[in-house]
Amino acid sequence: MGRAAIRAAAQTFFQNANIPYVGTVLNARAYVHGEDYEQNAAMEYTASVNGSGAVLVVNIPNEKRQRRAMTGRGGVNDSAIYNVALEVNFASTSGQPVDAQQDYDSIIDAIVLQIRGNPNLGNPIAVWSAGEFDYGVTHTQSEPWTEEDGMTIFITGAVTFQAWEWDAGPAGSV
Repeated sequence: MGRAAIRAAAQTFFQNANIPYVGTVLNARAYVHGEDYEQNAAMEYTASVNGSGAVLVVNIPNEKRQRRAMTGRGGVNDSAIYNVALEVNFASTSGQPVDAQQDYDSIIDAIVLQIRGNPNLGNPIAVWSAGEFDYGVTHTQSEPWTEEDGMTIFITGAVTFQAWEWDAGPAGSV
């Protein structure tokens, strides 16, 4: 299947998951300009937010494929493990930091529940397993910040997990 299939499966899964406050889910970074990607992207992605809202971005920073069983040169029995970082770009126009944090937390809680509740991301052909095993599901968050108006609160974060493929069959076909 490969990176493209994993990325597409993750984008479709999260777009259809009805996560609170999430509007768009992008299958790749649509904004890369500037030295401070995190801050500039959050402002760009959430420019039209009214209230609280977030844009998610599917990022796959790395992967590893390795043989899992001896098959001879004519076949493969491999795992391909993709480290997925679901970037969360959040903004709240309320001006209330505690309310913004609570809204952000509800997004993260829903994302984690979705991953753990459907460990093939709704696409068992592309994703054999996601968010399981030793890696689990992790989350990191930035410090909240505001821009000049002082009313829009931005928070960025990432929910990371592994999405596994299991490729078995004739060499060169999977």
